[in-house]
Amino acid sequence: MAEAGLDHTDPARAVAVLGAVAGAKAVHPRLTPVWTMPGNEATVGHLTSQFHEIVQGARQSVTCATYNFQQTSQMWAVLAEAAERPGVLVTVYVDGAKADATAVQAQLPGATVYRSAELASGKKVVSHAKFVVVDHQLVLLTSANFSYSAENLNVEFGVLIHDGGLAESIESVMGKKHGSLYELAEA
Repeated sequence: MAEAGLDHTDPARAVAVLGAVAGAKAVHPRLTPVWTMPGNEATVGHLTSQFHEIVQGARQSVTCATYNFQQTSQMWAVLAEAAERPGVLVTVYVDGAKADATAVQAQLPGATVYRSAELASGKKVVSHAKFVVVDHQLVLLTSANFSYSAENLNVEFGVLIHDGGLAESIESVMGKKHGSLYELAEA
């Protein structure tokens, strides 16, 4: 403290500097690798097939996107369960050409489901993003689609990030694309 010019003569300055140091250390998100590998090959971090447990713990919201959403995915049942929980908002984004958004909406009647739209040029938007945001705090960015293969058999990699700012940014950006890049799916 003395080397930094902070001493007992100016306690307010010392408190301000120490507060800034503590704040700077707090902004580093916690990162955890998330793997899918056949058999018992994944030995570090979480498994993609276990991520449904985090979604089951949602108390406020689940916002997720996937290119392909198959009924073989554990997320199918877990998102339906979360969408029926009082106070939990579930929003799902899928690629309109690859995933059957109508079937997803029918399976998740308590959720809001969006599919990628068609641009004015007639080209379809490809929605290749794959993420899950839980309670505006946890973000899973992953290469895995919502399918049995992606959750259990393929080699897939993701990162679980504890960062409320990133989570809220993702949700905000996606919400601003309603009506331009995404359209509401109907059952």
